[in-house]
Amino acid sequence: MPRSITSALTVVGAVCVLVLAANTVAMAATGKSFLLGKINSANQQTSLVRTTVGPALRLTTKSTANAPLTTNARGKVANLNADRVDGLEGSSLQTRPIVITAGGGGSAFSIAVPLDLPVGTYLVSYSARPSTATAFEFSCWVSGVDQAVGREGGLMGGTVFEAPPALSGAGLFTSFAEDKGSLVCWSNKGFTVNPGAIQVVATRVDGVTKRPTITLP
Repeated sequence: MPRSITSALTVVGAVCVLVLAANTVAMAATGKSFLLGKINSANQQTSLVRTTVGPALRLTTKSTANAPLTTNARGKVANLNADRVDGLEGSSLQTRPIVITAGGGGSAFSIAVPLDLPVGTYLVSYSARPSTATAFEFSCWVSGVDQAVGREGGLMGGTVFEAPPALSGAGLFTSFAEDKGSLVCWSNKGFTVNPGAIQVVATRVDGVTKRPTITLP
């Protein structure tokens, strides 16, 4: 056989081998073994089913700070039970208001109910109703002023002249380690408060967006 024909056949054979090899590589991932350390692809969904009790897949990274997997998808994963969200347990994400009730005691011109709130910022609301049948000046406010360092955690209050007097208010209050706040009530006459007639509800807030002060016409 002439050398030219032999060379031509050799080239054609090499091309056929390359084409077949390329097709084999393209098809290898579907229905074949999963290759570690390689980019794997398939034209069908891959499923892993464990036939005994326990997790079907375990992913471990060299450092616990590393993510165990990544994805470019933003679709919702049905039935995904996440253990933590931003490092917090589900119980930490629940709203758990602190409720403080007070009352009783003898007649006084002023009383102070310690709030003893853990350090943080709270949305605080209160209601107070002294026991009296006559109208007089009655004021209540949440005191958050630490005179020692000149820092104000928040004030919310008011004054009424009615019988029986009753007050309520709400606002933000920041509790510090050395100043955990208290509800202060005062009157120009002696008054008493029935047990449970004062209530304070404090709900922790993790972030506050303060807008510019609105100037009214």
